[in-house]
Formats: sequence, structure tokens, C-alpha cells
Amino acid sequence: KGHAYGLYSTTVKRRIAGRVQTVKLGPADSAPSKRHLCTAAVDAAQEGDVIVVENHHRPDAAGWGGILSTAAAFKKLSGTIVDGRKNPRFAGDVGIKDGKVVALGNAPEDAVRTIDATGKVVCPGFVDIHTHYDAQIIWDNLVSCSPWHGVTTVVMGNCGFSVAPTRPMHRDLIMRTLENVEGMSVSALKAGLGAEWPFETFPEYLDVLEQRGCAVNVAALMGHTALRMYVMGEDSVERDATPEEIAAQKDLLREALEAGALGFATSKANTHVGYDGKPVPSRMAQPEEIFAIAAALGEVPNAVMQA
Repeated sequence: KGHAYGLYSTTVKRRIAGRVQTVKLGPADSAPSKRHLCTAAVDAAQEGDVIVVENHHRPDAAGWGGILSTAAAFKKLSGTIVDGRKNPRFAGDVGIKDGKVVALGNAPEDAVRTIDATGKVVCPGFVDIHTHYDAQIIWDNLVSCSPWHGVTTVVMGNCGFSVAPTRPMHRDLIMRTLENVEGMSVSALKAGLGAEWPFETFPEYLDVLEQRGCAVNVAALMGHTALRMYVMGEDSVERDATPEEIAAQKDLLREALEAGALGFATSKANTHVGYDGKPVPSRMAQPEEIFAIAAALGEVPNAVMQA
């Protein structure tokens, strides 16, 4: 039971130990007839049975699609499996269909694509919860070199060092801060981000990521350093925020969360020294400011904080 859209002049098979049922669809079969034939086969099937569809006429997808599971999108990897559940590693197959693992250990023989990973580990992708790809991802959507090591999800914006929101007048200060705290070359940042950054606000930043794509899954935290500078300018590294400035930061965080930000990141680490030897903006925040801004996390589902 699944999907069978747009298939024609082919025989679709899924091999599992059990009986074999064949459903033949021809040019004379109407859409209701195809639906009836396929539904009857599914209803009569038992655990482990195989249903073979012989389709000799391009079907009306709207008329009969969504009836049978097919091998059209089935992929198989064969290698050493580490399943992520603390079980010993073992040799076997991983079956993938419609972007999901549907078989583990023994997969159907027929597959649209088979990858022989003998001698290699096949395992769940790693989630790197602390990265600083915020700028790099703009010019390198492979986020090198994380995928080389099996990372399939990255979390950015840690320590409060996102690159959004940033006003054009503050771009140089943000880049110089990243150079000091994360060892990123200002010349490389300028070359990669360009003279005109393609974003200013955090929602605009997320839109750019969506449009350009990425080789891995991406979750972005809004950084307190960028947020504080956006609201307070260079005063962000000199003084406490006023109640109005704190409220503005909270509003911007909520806007970012509603646009898809994972959460909020800040830092009070003494080692985080920014441009001209000044503390990064988040270090100047009193606890009351951090608590007030972070209150926005409780107003949307599943938001997180990193500090």
C-alpha cells in the first residue's frame, strides 16, 4: 500500500518471502476498474505476500494512483550496518523508499538503484549541533567539510554568532568579530558574502538558504551578538540595553522563530572578544536581558536555547 503514479509499460515487483499475486492492467481497463483490481489484490494480501503489477497502458494517475507500493523509488545500500540503537554492527542491506528506511538487514532484491558499500559503514547521519557555517553556507552549500565525515544535519548560529540580522552599516563589524572569535579571515568573508549581502533580517537569511539549498539539513539559531548590534548599533559593546531595546530584540527573535529559526544562542564567555578588542555584544547583556529575550522561546513550539 503506497503510491504508484505515472508508471507505464513496465512490471513493478517487490520481493518478500510469501505468495505472489499478479495484477494485470490493460488499455481496456477504466480507472474505476484499475482501482477495483488493485484494491482487491491488496485486500486479499497476507503478511509477506508479493504483489506484481503488470501495467500495459499508461494509467490515469488520478484514477488509480495511490493503490500499491512499488519499487519505483526503491534504493538499496549493502554494507556494514551500524543502526544507531547500540546494537553490534552487522553486514546487511538498507532499503530506502520515498526518503524513508523501509528495510533493515534484508532488503528486496529488486531496486531502482543498488549501492555496494561493502567494507564501509552504513549508519544514520550525524547531527553536528555546534557549527559556525552561518557565513560559509552562503558561498559553499556543501558546507565543507562536514558531509565528508557523515554529517547530515548542522546547527548554526552557536555562541550567538549568526550573520543575521545585520544592517549594511554593521557588516564590517560583524566580520571583524567573526575573525577574532572564530578565526575567519575578513578577506575570505568579504569575498564569499560579496559587497552586497543578499539578506538583512533573519527571515530574509532563511529565505536565501532555502533558495540556494544545501547538501545537508540545516537548523539556524539567531545569535545574540548579531541581534544586539542590529538593535543597539555600536552601543551594543558598551552598555546595558534599555527596556525598549530589550523588547525590540524579543520581537525580532519571535519573528525569526516564526520564520523557521531553531532558537536563540548567546554567550557570556570571557574568551569571546570581538572587533577592536571589545567584548562581543552578548557579553554586555545583563541576565535580565537574556531572560526577557529568551521568553520568546516559550511562545512558539519546539524552540531551543544555546549558551
